[in-house]
Amino acid sequence: MLNELSQIVDSVERLGVNPPSRHGRINPMAKNKELLIVCLAKDGAPSRVEILGGEVAASLFRVEHGSAGSSFPGFNLPTPLRCLDKAPTGKLMSAVEHLLDLAKSKSTANVDLAEGICNLFELSGVRAFTVNQEKQFKRSCFELVSELRKTLSGAPVEVKNFLTLLSLVDTAKTTLTHFANLLAELLAKRSAESGRNALLFFQNILFGALDWKKRAAAIGSPDYWSEKAKQDKNANQPVYFDLAEPDLSFKRVAHSGTSVLINRALLEADNFVTDIDRSAVGVDAYTGETVELQDKFPAPKIVEVGNMNLFP
Repeated sequence: MLNELSQIVDSVERLGVNPPSRHGRINPMAKNKELLIVCLAKDGAPSRVEILGGEVAASLFRVEHGSAGSSFPGFNLPTPLRCLDKAPTGKLMSAVEHLLDLAKSKSTANVDLAEGICNLFELSGVRAFTVNQEKQFKRSCFELVSELRKTLSGAPVEVKNFLTLLSLVDTAKTTLTHFANLLAELLAKRSAESGRNALLFFQNILFGALDWKKRAAAIGSPDYWSEKAKQDKNANQPVYFDLAEPDLSFKRVAHSGTSVLINRALLEADNFVTDIDRSAVGVDAYTGETVELQDKFPAPKIVEVGNMNLFP
């Protein structure tokens, strides 16, 4: 197998084909799920959204944090964004059944479907995210964003919109709960301007599973909530940040060309080492960054253990 791979490499080199290198922290967005593009206003709040198919979404890159699950400008947002278990059972059952009926009928007008989603949203409450989910969001939108601003401070002007996005998010410092609430309000208030498929897509992000195959439990019953929790377990939605008001002189953030430029800028930043002897630098296995090698290490004190029998 290795011989065959070596022959392929030799053949490619003889043809003069040099495929572009990809930075170790760059990965494409998943191609098996639709991607929600969230365009942020100058205050960091979601202003509008777009939906990209998986094949197109895979042409967009994200920068990995180093901690699993955290990246930017694309990352996985925990869903559903709203909780329904605090709503009055009677009103909830009526609203859910009405929305399910609207969703099943392909002749339903978009304005009616949008109204059904909005009515259920009014009964929903703020979702409580776990501590780990909040931390993961913070690593993506606080720590990684701050790091990228420093790393790409000398990046070419072509990535201006991405640099503006970094500055905007770094200044806003929005928490996961706050961002999720703002996004939920935006999705719930989409009117007939959105098509049927988009509205059903928003519904799933907002509320998660409302019905499922062989459901026997009545809506709002304890068994219903138990089953719904199983249906929604580990659910998430890939999202990708962009600017609501980009500089039109340059490519937007959610553009494959910008992804290529970000990758190139990161590679160039790794190769740019100043005031440090190259023989004294290496790549940090944890962060992937080029750093100065240590020549001094702490000398921990270890308690001396005498003769002992592990097994009597």
